[in-house]
Amino acid sequence: MKTNLFIVVLLLMATCAASSPAAETILLSLPQSVIAETVSKSLPIQFTEASETLAGTITIKRIDNLVFKDQLMSGTISVSGRDMQINTSFGSQQIRVNVGNVDLGFSVSATTRYDKARRTLLLHPTVTGIDEQGPQNGEIGKLILALFNDQDIPITLDKLQPIITDIGSKKLVIDTQIEDVMLKPGKLDINLLPRTTVKK
Repeated sequence: MKTNLFIVVLLLMATCAASSPAAETILLSLPQSVIAETVSKSLPIQFTEASETLAGTITIKRIDNLVFKDQLMSGTISVSGRDMQINTSFGSQQIRVNVGNVDLGFSVSATTRYDKARRTLLLHPTVTGIDEQGPQNGEIGKLILALFNDQDIPITLDKLQPIITDIGSKKLVIDTQIEDVMLKPGKLDINLLPRTTVKK
């Protein structure tokens, strides 16, 4: 109870400060190392590609060497493709060429932009330095690369759960809304706008 009350007092102080033009939000800073660890634990991520030019199962296996700068992140990505096919045409005939498996490593840098209305962080990566494993990977590697290069990748941020605590016969509800997400050197800054309501 004492711990919960202490947290509530801190948030109330922040909420009061938020009414001042000089301090509208609460700043939550997440170290680069924490983000890197979270990303590592969330992998591998697998998805099935079935476009007009490419088909197969693609797996993002690793993201290493993650570095944050002002509104920019960089790192290296390891990707594998299994049962890959290239779809092409010859005259009026559609041809599907089986190319098997592929393993790729590449470096990437990505700019970021937060869309507040959609609660979505948009990553716009630029990929360079393909490291292909196997002589057959040239064309298929380029097609896989095109899935990541110069494309907006949306990351939806879930609405934060409110903090609810009892004070006497009333309930204090503290909601926080994500106002902005910014990359800074060595950290990710999240600006939160608190809103407090009291319910009987």
